[in-house]
Amino acid sequence: MEVDECHQKILYLEAYSRRENLKFEGITEASQNNATLTRSEDTEDVLVDFLENVLGIEDAKNIEFQRIHRLGKPKNDS
Repeated sequence: MEVDECHQKILYLEAYSRRENLKFEGITEASQNNATLTRSEDTEDVLVDFLENVLGIEDAKNIEFQRIHRLGKPKNDS
């Protein structure tokens, strides 16, 4: 019984901590150096560009972001 209550509390806290998170998919990556597979993009600039030019949000550069991350491995498409 106590384990079930703890499990429910953990699920609630995980959901609560993600309440302000947004996940965007399909944003193309900057070109990569095939030898080192490093990304030289500024993820905030990439997101602001996407918000303004694809989603049509005016003045997206004025949005305050806490953190911006790329998820997954870089794609190695030639």
